[in-house]
Amino acid sequence: MNATVERSSATADREIATTRLLDAPRDLVFDGWTDPQHIGQWPLEMLNIVTFTEHGDKTMITLRCSAYAATEEERATFKAGRGSMQGGFTGTFDQLDAYLAKARS
Repeated sequence: MNATVERSSATADREIATTRLLDAPRDLVFDGWTDPQHIGQWPLEMLNIVTFTEHGDKTMITLRCSAYAATEEERATFKAGRGSMQGGFTGTFDQLDAYLAKARS
């Protein structure tokens, strides 16, 4: 893994923010995140806001996700699963980083 920065934080009761600096240009990271040819079928069941920020020839990706139109019970489940989701997104970023390394070569 080429990531030099990674952090996750609970920014609110209803949101998870995860950031990773990927060793790839912004356009490739964006395509890797958004193009079905690259990502296959993603289980995006939450509201996700993704930003891509250039850092030279690397890209910082920040994902913010929150339960959308959720009941109180669903919000409680979302909040209880925060650690697991952060771990899952870390794994997702690992996979994206590995894919981007292959795509660059």
